[in-house]
Amino acid sequence: DRRAAPLLPSLAAAGIRVHARSIFLQGALLMEPAALPAHLDTLRGPISGLAALASEAGMTPLALALGFALGELGVDSVVFGAYTLSQLAECLAAAGPLDPALRAAAADLFDGLPGEVVDPSRWPR
Repeated sequence: DRRAAPLLPSLAAAGIRVHARSIFLQGALLMEPAALPAHLDTLRGPISGLAALASEAGMTPLALALGFALGELGVDSVVFGAYTLSQLAECLAAAGPLDPALRAAAADLFDGLPGEVVDPSRWPR
Protein backbone atom coordinates (compact mmCIF):
# COMPACT_ATOMS: atom_id res chain seq x y z
CA ASP A 1 0.00 0.00 0.00
CA ARG A 2 1.90 3.02 -1.26
CA ARG A 3 -0.84 5.63 -0.89
CA ALA A 4 1.16 7.42 1.84
CA ALA A 5 4.45 7.27 -0.11
CA PRO A 6 4.40 11.01 -0.94
CA LEU A 7 4.50 11.74 2.81
CA LEU A 8 7.59 9.63 3.52
CA PRO A 9 10.25 12.24 2.59
CA SER A 10 8.54 14.82 4.84
CA LEU A 11 8.48 12.35 7.72
CA ALA A 12 12.18 11.61 7.20
CA ALA A 13 12.97 15.34 7.13
CA ALA A 14 11.13 15.70 10.45
CA GLY A 15 13.24 12.91 11.96
CA ILE A 16 10.37 10.43 12.07
CA ARG A 17 11.45 6.87 11.37
CA VAL A 18 9.20 4.70 9.22
CA HIS A 19 9.00 0.92 9.57
CA ALA A 20 7.22 -0.86 6.70
CA ARG A 21 5.20 -3.94 7.56
CA SER A 22 3.05 -6.47 5.74
CA ILE A 23 5.32 -6.06 2.73
CA PHE A 24 4.17 -9.41 1.34
CA LEU A 25 0.53 -8.38 1.87
CA GLN A 26 -0.01 -11.07 4.52
CA GLY A 27 1.62 -13.59 2.16
CA ALA A 28 -0.77 -12.88 -0.74
CA LEU A 29 2.05 -11.56 -2.96
CA LEU A 30 3.81 -14.91 -2.67
CA MET A 31 0.77 -17.10 -3.38
CA GLU A 32 -0.25 -18.69 -6.63
CA PRO A 33 -2.88 -16.34 -8.10
CA ALA A 34 -5.41 -19.19 -8.41
CA ALA A 35 -5.11 -19.83 -4.65
CA LEU A 36 -6.13 -16.29 -3.67
CA PRO A 37 -9.43 -15.91 -1.82
CA ALA A 38 -12.31 -14.32 -3.73
CA HIS A 39 -11.99 -10.93 -2.02
CA LEU A 40 -8.49 -10.63 -3.52
CA ASP A 41 -9.47 -11.45 -7.11
CA THR A 42 -8.19 -8.03 -8.20
CA LEU A 43 -4.69 -9.10 -7.17
CA ARG A 44 -4.51 -12.07 -9.55
CA GLY A 45 -3.19 -10.02 -12.49
CA PRO A 46 -0.67 -7.96 -10.50
CA ILE A 47 0.65 -11.06 -8.68
CA SER A 48 1.07 -12.90 -11.99
CA GLY A 49 2.88 -9.84 -13.31
CA LEU A 50 5.11 -9.70 -10.24
CA ALA A 51 6.07 -13.35 -10.69
CA ALA A 52 6.86 -12.73 -14.37
CA LEU A 53 8.96 -9.64 -13.58
CA ALA A 54 10.85 -11.52 -10.89
CA SER A 55 11.49 -14.46 -13.20
CA GLU A 56 12.76 -12.19 -15.98
CA ALA A 57 15.11 -10.54 -13.47
CA GLY A 58 16.37 -13.91 -12.21
CA MET A 59 14.93 -13.51 -8.73
CA THR A 60 12.01 -14.72 -6.66
CA PRO A 61 8.84 -12.70 -6.06
CA LEU A 62 9.94 -12.57 -2.40
CA ALA A 63 13.26 -10.94 -3.37
CA LEU A 64 11.49 -8.47 -5.65
CA ALA A 65 8.93 -7.48 -3.00
CA LEU A 66 11.56 -7.21 -0.28
CA GLY A 67 13.92 -5.18 -2.48
CA PHE A 68 11.03 -2.91 -3.41
CA ALA A 69 10.12 -2.21 0.22
CA LEU A 70 13.74 -1.71 1.27
CA GLY A 71 14.25 0.78 -1.57
CA GLU A 72 11.22 2.93 -0.75
CA LEU A 73 12.47 6.46 -0.12
CA GLY A 74 11.77 7.34 3.51
CA VAL A 75 11.42 3.76 4.77
CA ASP A 76 13.99 3.12 7.48
CA SER A 77 13.37 -0.57 8.08
CA VAL A 78 11.17 -3.43 7.01
CA VAL A 79 9.36 -5.80 9.37
CA PHE A 80 8.50 -9.27 8.07
CA GLY A 81 7.48 -12.56 9.58
CA ALA A 82 9.12 -15.93 9.19
CA TYR A 83 7.90 -19.26 10.52
CA THR A 84 11.15 -21.15 9.97
CA LEU A 85 14.87 -20.46 9.95
CA SER A 86 14.95 -21.25 6.23
CA GLN A 87 12.32 -18.56 5.57
CA LEU A 88 14.38 -16.08 7.58
CA ALA A 89 17.53 -17.07 5.69
CA GLU A 90 15.71 -16.63 2.36
CA CYS A 91 14.61 -13.12 3.34
CA LEU A 92 18.06 -12.12 4.55
CA ALA A 93 19.70 -13.47 1.39
CA ALA A 94 17.16 -11.69 -0.81
CA ALA A 95 17.61 -8.23 0.69
CA GLY A 96 19.25 -6.02 -1.90
CA PRO A 97 18.69 -3.00 -4.14
CA LEU A 98 16.52 -3.19 -7.25
CA ASP A 99 17.25 -1.85 -10.69
CA PRO A 100 15.22 1.39 -11.06
CA ALA A 101 13.43 0.13 -14.19
CA LEU A 102 12.43 -3.09 -12.42
CA ARG A 103 11.23 -1.10 -9.43
CA ALA A 104 9.10 1.15 -11.67
CA ALA A 105 7.61 -1.84 -13.48
CA ALA A 106 6.69 -3.46 -10.16
CA ALA A 107 5.10 -0.23 -8.90
CA ASP A 108 3.02 0.04 -12.07
CA LEU A 109 1.52 -3.39 -11.40
CA PHE A 110 0.01 -2.37 -8.08
CA ASP A 111 -0.62 1.38 -8.36
CA GLY A 112 -4.29 2.26 -8.34
CA LEU A 113 -5.54 -0.86 -6.56
CA PRO A 114 -8.34 -0.08 -4.10
CA GLY A 115 -7.65 0.22 -0.38
CA GLU A 116 -9.93 -2.75 0.33
CA VAL A 117 -7.38 -4.90 -1.49
CA VAL A 118 -4.03 -3.44 -0.42
CA ASP A 119 -4.93 -2.83 3.24
CA PRO A 120 -5.28 -6.19 5.06
CA SER A 121 -7.04 -4.50 7.98
CA ARG A 122 -9.97 -3.94 5.59
CA TRP A 123 -10.20 -7.55 4.43
CA PRO A 124 -13.26 -9.56 5.48
CA ARG A 125 -12.73 -11.75 8.51
